[in-house]
Amino acid sequence: MIVYTKQEVLAKIQRYTDQFKFYTDAAKAIGCTDAQLSQARSGETPPSPKILRAIGVERIKVYASKVEDKYRD
Repeated sequence: MIVYTKQEVLAKIQRYTDQFKFYTDAAKAIGCTDAQLSQARSGETPPSPKILRAIGVERIKVYASKVEDKYRD
């Protein structure tokens, strides 16, 4: 299991969208709206499962102690 910081996930979303000529094309490929992708990319809202699937990441609940702030939403 690899644990990513929020910033790393946002960077992965950006790299994914950079593959497309138009931002709308990236949203269509994922199966989400432009607004959902924009909000996720900016960190305004958590990425939807479809967006996470597109970048090869899954959001799960874990129980942990001594978690650094960089891993918190």
